[in-house]
Formats: sequence, C-alpha cells, structure tokens
Amino acid sequence: MTNRQHNAPPPSLLALAGTVLLYMVLAETTATPLPGQGLEQLLQPASGLALVLLIVGGRQLAPALFMGSLFSGLLAGDAPLAALAQALGTVTAAWLSCVLLLRQPDFDPDHPNFKVIQHVLLWVCGVGAGAGAVVASTGLLLAGEITPSAWTEHLLHGWLSGSL
Repeated sequence: MTNRQHNAPPPSLLALAGTVLLYMVLAETTATPLPGQGLEQLLQPASGLALVLLIVGGRQLAPALFMGSLFSGLLAGDAPLAALAQALGTVTAAWLSCVLLLRQPDFDPDHPNFKVIQHVLLWVCGVGAGAGAVVASTGLLLAGEITPSAWTEHLLHGWLSGSL
C-alpha cells in the first residue's frame, strides 16, 4: 500500500461534496442508453470513476461515493431499497478493487506500466466487479426487486457492466 493512502489527511467537506456531485452527474448523464444500444446498458462509466476517485483521492471518499450512488438511484426513480442495494454494490466493487490494486507491490498509480493491465483485469474486472455484482444482486433479491430466478442473470449483467 502506498504511503499516500496511509498518511492522507481526511478529505475536506468540499472534496466530499464534489465527489458526490461528480459521481451523480456522470451516473445520471450515462443512465440513458445511447441510440442503438438497446434497453440494457452495459457501459457504466460511473463505476470506473468511483475506482479512480478512490485510488487518487483515497478510500476516505467511499462514503461520498456511496451517497452519490444512492442519490443517483433515488433520482432515477428506483425504489429506496433498490437504490441502496445498487449503491452498496457500486461502493463494494470500487473499494475492494482499490484495496486489492494498492496492495500489489508493482502497482504504482504515479508510474503506470504494462503490469497494471494484468492487475486491472484480475482485481478490478474479476474480483471487484464480481463482488459488487453479488452485493447488488443479493440486495435486490432481498428487497424483493428481482425474483430468485432472475438473480443469476442480474449478477452476470452487473459483473459484465462493472468490468467494462
């Protein structure tokens, strides 16, 4: 783990508010599928933004990302429990990916190299996105927003969209 993560001062209120707003703007802007993309949108740039903000700004921004994701879901008209499940999934994926990436001795966000691709594929696209999809899908199932038979499809869709 980098010293920057351990010794970082707590984020200011302005940084937290900016994180919430930035996440919400990107999530809301990309929530509507582009023409020809169909009803289901696989590209979710907000999940990548969440990871970048945690790596650059520190894991202390996780609560702000959670709030941004939650507010974004609520503004989109999601049921409160559905928005909560999606926000938990988003933050779980970004936080876990951030922790796993920063624990790799050859991962340096200040000096990227080709090894970063391997780490991103394994830790971000594999483990982080998968864990986030499990959390979101299970939360939606427990909230009654999806049926047990739709859980696997939702999980795979969430995992793929979180990876992209």
